[in-house]
Amino acid sequence: HSVNGRYPTVDLATGRQLPAPEHPAEPNGKHLVHWLGDLVESCDSVNGFSVGREEYVVIKSETGPLSIEAALTKMVALHQQWVLDAGAVFTSDTKATTLVGMQCE
Repeated sequence: HSVNGRYPTVDLATGRQLPAPEHPAEPNGKHLVHWLGDLVESCDSVNGFSVGREEYVVIKSETGPLSIEAALTKMVALHQQWVLDAGAVFTSDTKATTLVGMQCE
């Protein structure tokens, strides 16, 4: 689907780059995004389940707080906490990470 946005443009007469509009209500373009939900209409059947907010992770970028790496870090920490909450005891105080051998999976 498409999303309205504010983007820098180029003045074709001068070749000069123009900044994006400052006011959020002034979109000057669209970009196409592809979400998992967009695929639902092309599927024969779809299954889903509800999870608590602590299990929900948004992945929107290659790096940073919305990356796959950040999502994995959050999930392994959550899984380690579940193990601790169930009464398990780890042999060290090491926190689970996404590094091979340090995952709580």
